[in-house]
Amino acid sequence: MKKVLGVIVLVAIIVALIGVNVLLICGRVSAQNQEEKNPVLSLEIENYGTVKIELYPDYAPNTVKNIVALANNGYYDGKVFYGMDDVAVYVGRGANGETVNPKLSDIGKSGEEDYEYAIDGEFIANRFNQNTLKHEKGVVSLVRADYTQQIQTLVDESYNSGNSQFTIIMNDESAKNLDGLYASFGKVVEGLEIVENIYNLDVKTDDSEDSTTSDKSIQAFASAPVITKATVETFDGKYTLPKVHEAFDYNEYLNDLMTQYYTSQNQ
Repeated sequence: MKKVLGVIVLVAIIVALIGVNVLLICGRVSAQNQEEKNPVLSLEIENYGTVKIELYPDYAPNTVKNIVALANNGYYDGKVFYGMDDVAVYVGRGANGETVNPKLSDIGKSGEEDYEYAIDGEFIANRFNQNTLKHEKGVVSLVRADYTQQIQTLVDESYNSGNSQFTIIMNDESAKNLDGLYASFGKVVEGLEIVENIYNLDVKTDDSEDSTTSDKSIQAFASAPVITKATVETFDGKYTLPKVHEAFDYNEYLNDLMTQYYTSQNQ
């Protein structure tokens, strides 16, 4: 009888241990699944609907932090889809299509001088090799300047000039030359048909009022769709503020060059 009781107790202990292990394994799997959920940016677009963009911190962690911080602080509310080219739709200018550069306060930073900022470009040409996300249809990529078209030495200033504006790629073939040169950081997972509708909107003609952009390759929409609300679902993930630096002022740089030139001529 004692042997039987001993066996029963032993079996009960084994079953209990198996149950505990199963619970622990399930808990770990559940936690891993939760950790693996990427944040999702939702753009509510007036008269069009909602576009959802999954953000990829594994490819561009600081860029994603920047987008999350801007959206959480209401920066994109009232911004527009301002134009298109043969590659993409452009998103993130002011209501009248004007360029609006974010400041530290737009990402919730306080207690410092509130200057316009930019972030380092997270792409291979800028020695950031983990970003291998291809520029395919629906992929989202950060807009940056290319000052090297005017002054070839301004490579770093160009690579590290992105801040808030981004593109949604619409043409796979035309976008191939962007790989490794721009920070792709997410992809449209819902509402791509809305972006396609916007991409096919009428654009301003040459004899219309000034275009919304100084880049002549971008055609401004005749009526720019407005983002009424931008929100981010982080699935309880914690995202700290991005690393930023003061934005390069190209006009000030040119003025300094001119001043140096005239000073040297007068000596």
